Amino acid sequence: MSFFSLLLSVITNPHLLRTLGGLLVLVGTWYLCRVLGLSGNLRLLVMAVMTLLVIVVQVLLTRRAKRKREQAADDLETSLIMEADQSIAAAATGQKRAREEARRELVAAIEVLKRSQLADGRGGRAALYVLPWYLVLGPEGAGKSGLIRNSGLQPPDKGPGDLRGIGASANCEWWFTNHAVVLEADRRFAAAAGGKAADSDWLAFLSTLRKQRPHTPLNGVVIAVPASDLLTSSPAGLEAQARLLRRRLDEIGDELKLVYPVYVVVTKLDLVHGFDEYFAGLDGAGGEQVLGCTLRAANQREGGLENLFAAEFGLLYQNLCRRRQMRLVQAEHQPRREGTYLFPLEMRSLGDNLQRFVKTLCENNAYGRNPLLRGFYFTSVGGDGLVCDPVRTSLANRIGVLAPATPPAVPGRPLFLRGFFRKILVPDRDIARPTRGAAKRLRLVRRLAQVAVLGAVVVAGVAVAMSFAANLSLVRETARLAGQVSMIPRRDDLRLPEVDGMLGQLDALQEKLGQLDRGGPAARAWRNLGLYRGHAVNEMARQVYLERFLDIVQTPYLDELRRWLLAHPAAEGRDDAFYQRYRVFRMLREPAHAETPVMIGVLSQVHDEECRADAAATERLADHLTFALGHTDSLQALVTGRGRQDPWDSSIIDMAEQYIIAHWELDSHYQELIDPVNFARADLAFGLQKLPAGSGVLRIQARVADRLPDTVPAAYTRRGWEEEVSRILGDARALEQDSWMLPDVVKREMPVRHEPLLRRYADEYIRHWREFLGAVVLDTPGSLAAAERLLLDVLADDSAYRVLLDEAESNLDLQPDEADAPAVVAALDRIRTSFDALHALLRRDKEGKRPLDSVVDGVKEVAKAVGDHKTGSHEATAATFTRRIFASDEPDRESPIAKSMIAAEHALGAGGRLSDPDCGRALLSYLNQPALAAWQAYLRETESFLDREWTTTVRERYSVLAGRYPLARDSSQDASLDAFGDFFHAGGTLQTFVTQHLAPYVEHPGFAPRLKNEAGLNLGGEARAALNAGLRINLILFGDGGSKPSCEFSVKPGQARVVPRGDLHVTSSTLQVGRTELRYDQGSRDYLEFKWPPRENSEVAVIRAVLSDKSIDCKVAIDPGHWALFRLIDRAAQGPEGATRFTLTWKVPLKSRPGLTAELPYEFLMKGEDHALLRSLTAFDCPQSLFSTAR
Repeated sequence: MSFFSLLLSVITNPHLLRTLGGLLVLVGTWYLCRVLGLSGNLRLLVMAVMTLLVIVVQVLLTRRAKRKREQAADDLETSLIMEADQSIAAAATGQKRAREEARRELVAAIEVLKRSQLADGRGGRAALYVLPWYLVLGPEGAGKSGLIRNSGLQPPDKGPGDLRGIGASANCEWWFTNHAVVLEADRRFAAAAGGKAADSDWLAFLSTLRKQRPHTPLNGVVIAVPASDLLTSSPAGLEAQARLLRRRLDEIGDELKLVYPVYVVVTKLDLVHGFDEYFAGLDGAGGEQVLGCTLRAANQREGGLENLFAAEFGLLYQNLCRRRQMRLVQAEHQPRREGTYLFPLEMRSLGDNLQRFVKTLCENNAYGRNPLLRGFYFTSVGGDGLVCDPVRTSLANRIGVLAPATPPAVPGRPLFLRGFFRKILVPDRDIARPTRGAAKRLRLVRRLAQVAVLGAVVVAGVAVAMSFAANLSLVRETARLAGQVSMIPRRDDLRLPEVDGMLGQLDALQEKLGQLDRGGPAARAWRNLGLYRGHAVNEMARQVYLERFLDIVQTPYLDELRRWLLAHPAAEGRDDAFYQRYRVFRMLREPAHAETPVMIGVLSQVHDEECRADAAATERLADHLTFALGHTDSLQALVTGRGRQDPWDSSIIDMAEQYIIAHWELDSHYQELIDPVNFARADLAFGLQKLPAGSGVLRIQARVADRLPDTVPAAYTRRGWEEEVSRILGDARALEQDSWMLPDVVKREMPVRHEPLLRRYADEYIRHWREFLGAVVLDTPGSLAAAERLLLDVLADDSAYRVLLDEAESNLDLQPDEADAPAVVAALDRIRTSFDALHALLRRDKEGKRPLDSVVDGVKEVAKAVGDHKTGSHEATAATFTRRIFASDEPDRESPIAKSMIAAEHALGAGGRLSDPDCGRALLSYLNQPALAAWQAYLRETESFLDREWTTTVRERYSVLAGRYPLARDSSQDASLDAFGDFFHAGGTLQTFVTQHLAPYVEHPGFAPRLKNEAGLNLGGEARAALNAGLRINLILFGDGGSKPSCEFSVKPGQARVVPRGDLHVTSSTLQVGRTELRYDQGSRDYLEFKWPPRENSEVAVIRAVLSDKSIDCKVAIDPGHWALFRLIDRAAQGPEGATRFTLTWKVPLKSRPGLTAELPYEFLMKGEDHALLRSLTAFDCPQSLFSTAR
């Protein structure tokens, strides 16, 4: 084993690792005690406790490992017994009794093994798992049972002669001993006649082994080959047997993922001629020796297995020949001498066959793993059989004599067995290992562990070195910077604009001092690895820094604060500013009382007012103040040591005391009193999470939550008031925190006035509840069903809606202690007045009613109407429901929504009883939300309903008119008058839909129907245009209330002419529609009445003129059709229009006179609505949907 492998095996040993881990814990504990400054008995106590803890952990880990081994053995035992049970179940009727007996023997043997003390010290429950397991494999008649029985291995609690196999499994027999567990494989696994059934059982047997012992299923395999087979079998038979066994060995390696030693044992050596004569008289110790050869893997790789076998067997043959000389002298009879002489020759013959067998068994396989041949051995079990003498028979045949008869073997004692099992097989228990892939993974893990350990050592060493270097550099650099800072001259005339530049000279030293402070005992140990040695330098450098800090900061800021305080002693509205700057003035003179946030805020403001400092200067000042005020004791000692005081300071202090006495408001203390309550009693804060289950219908508006808290802080709840605030606000000891600043005022027992604090508290109390109630809204329902559920939640007696209002009333009903009266009572009266309307909503009268009930009644009516509409939607129209719930036709009857809204406004007190209008508006909106939410949900569902009705009724019936004349004036197809009338007349499709479904939502001022403002429907622009066009068509063409379109008008001609002027002129003109013909002579100006449509089913529309030259044809003719008149009018040019009259001019080119055109003007006077015949009047298209896609 190489040094590297030895080192790796040592550092990965679990016992060693646990020991090293315990030592590291103890060393770390000792180091931590040193870092934390623990010494003496305390350190000894800590070390003793940690040592005891390490020992306990070691014991627990050892016991855990033992329990794991025992558990593995228990699992293995269970598996063996289950396999025996399965064997009993699969056995034939005649074999069941034998299998049951074998199971009892198996259980008994395991129990004996668990109770025994094994030879190698592994006793107890884990014995079955930790013992090595060996498999004996060989053909029938190989003497496998005799080989194991005579091995000399001792069974638990019995002698060696009591060893016996237990056939509890169909695949093997179990042999339990104190040194190993031997498995004798069934003979069919080594027989060529076994077939596929044997192969299947063999693989199942290997799978069971892998499950029973996953780490090392087998420690080795013994191949038993009888000597008689080697001497008498044909080469082909011997090779077939070897190949079958080789396949079994490959399957073992593949299934178990194992590299294991293979032992080739030649059994029944006593059947070789001359064996008895050669080994006669061999004593007991000699008979237990090993007869054979153990091969090293390295020698096999170097010289090849075949050469190595030949060499080793040649040595064995030579040794047999040398011993033969001695045995020949000792032999007394000729027959014994013959056997003694021929035995080595018979062995050489056997060795030749064995070499071929081993070559076939272990030949190299480029596609798989080669067996690890451990050696070949010869044994005798003293059994029966015929003696094999191929050499003697061959010699007799060669010299032509009759070979003597082969005698049967004489049973004798077993030889060369015990040495093989005790000295070769059992000691080789650790040779078996995982296959190359598994071993590679294991090596990788071990290498990674080694690298990790070495890396940790290197990192630790580098970290220690770097820590030492960094600390050494830090200490030296700090000392250097302190020397530089100490050389900065001290100036008494320093002004504020110069402060930032002077502080900049302290930046580097302040940074190093911060690093030294962080490296001290209070810092984490890992940061400097215990190498911090900067205590002395830190004290010296900090003293230098603080002296220069006082020189730079104290004088200029004290001067500026003096100037400001003297200039603003009684500025109105500046009370808090004066008080805060006076506090900082005193803190600069007495750093022991300094408050870092206050000083940073005030001095930054002073610096900015004087110098307009940028953000960098302000940040630098804050950094230095924070660091310096972290050492107030040192600062105070420096200030006291200087002992200088400006003569103006006494007068400033006297002035400030008088000013504070006169203008004391306590506002500066208010937040300091309230914040601790909010922090310490955060559990008293009120929010939606305090409501019971079901409060999910309530939420905080997102746009409000961005700028307002979603809870009412603890100080502004009733319990917060009762438990904390009332006591604090009335406690005169609240001033003690500033008693150092105003000792004379405190001694004179300045009266504490509660009124200002309580007034502010009342304002804040009102503001927080107002903002909270204003931010709470109900979830908007997404459907009518959701709106109904929301209303049911809101109207329930235990709903979150009511609980929230009850909580508001409870928190607004404060009860002051008698000790706080009368000052507290005045402030609470203001709170009660501000929320009087809310109280009125919630308080019940003598009849048990409260104003909020009217709001609830309105909401209930809305809910009932919504429910009725939903259940009867197939019978009632949208208009009927809408009139009921929102736009009642009865002038004296208010709709449910209107009632609920009016009730809410009345309950809140329209007369101004609510002193806070913002809260009133928020609460009013809140109370109206259930009704409005239900209405909006209804509208959305109504839109869906109306769209369906529009598609199935209006759009479907419009399909016979779509794209036809006169709705589409470009079309060549006419619309039927009946279909046109059915769609547009007063009781037709369009008007019926509008009346039944849209009437509550639209109004009709003239020809412009529009949505009512409060309706909330989302009618699209195309739908509005279509409704408007349909209304005008109805008014113009169905004014008489008929079911078919009609109109009446009067017509008279205008001055007809031929252009350009010439010798032709118009003498008369005729307008003909169907059989109705209106003739006009030139110059006639009388109106002639006309009705459309004529009575004929099909009409012809013609306009004709008679010219002075009657041979010239001048006319415009339209093919017969109901809408011929309209088509004729479309051919004319429209002239000026009035309220009820318009002019149409037909221009007719004269074909016989190219370039001449007859102009025939006619004036139309409508009866009733105007413009009935114009092109734009009947333009109509029915949209796909009534509503816009975006809401």
